[in-house]
Formats: sequence, C-alpha cells, structure tokens
Amino acid sequence: MSQQSEKSNFNLVRNGNFSEDGTSWTHNSPAKVSFEEGFCHLHWKALITQRIKSNVAGNFKFSARMKADKGFGAQATLEMLPSQQTVHLRVGGGDPWANEEQIVKVPAGTNEIIVTLLANDGVPDKFGAFFDDVALTPL
Repeated sequence: MSQQSEKSNFNLVRNGNFSEDGTSWTHNSPAKVSFEEGFCHLHWKALITQRIKSNVAGNFKFSARMKADKGFGAQATLEMLPSQQTVHLRVGGGDPWANEEQIVKVPAGTNEIIVTLLANDGVPDKFGAFFDDVALTPL
C-alpha cells in the first residue's frame, strides 16, 4: 500500500460511521439521540461530541454525510484547540443525504480537536437531523 493511500484511509474520528452506535461519542441528552441503521439521528437541540487528543498539523479533509428533514437543520463542527479555529458543515430545510466536506488547515500546536454534530434547527419533540461517515483524514 502506498504512503498516500495509507494516509487517506486514516480517520482521526473514532466510530464516525456509527457501526458501534454511540461508542466514542458523548451526548447532551440520551432521549434526543438515536443510533439506527448505521447512522446517528438527532432530535431538535440535541448534540453529540467527540474530543480527539492529538498533536497533528497540516491539511486535512473534514467530511460528513448529512441529511435534514423539512424544518430541520443539521450541522457538523470541527474546533481546533487552543487556536479555537472552527469549521462548519451544514444542511437544512428538507435536504436529502449529502456528502459535505471542507479542506482544513490544522495549525501547528493543535493538541485537541472537538467534533460536534447537532440539530441546530427543528421542530420541538421530533427527530430530524441525520449524520453518517464523519471523518477527519490527512491529505
């Protein structure tokens, strides 16, 4: 295997495909988070996070497969510490499944990365934001 393909297969996000349900993720409310059919399904105002302790720097691709039911918004956020540099991926308003991605330059000195998935808009007491295949991979 070439060095490039080894790099592109390395995902810093653990369980980004939710094959192990919520393993490696922390939620703000268990009643507002569901893991089914290999994806994460969030209720309005629900969020899950993953903290990645790592001394990495350079160019990475932050990506997620996302969907939002009508009236909902779905957002994936990457925050790099201590710089507090933040990147957002968003879908909303009845969007079908979409592969969202952004190239990110992780600054030298980054010692922690926080990935947050949230339903940032929606209908009270309903699920409507979907996430799958969340990844942060070196380029």
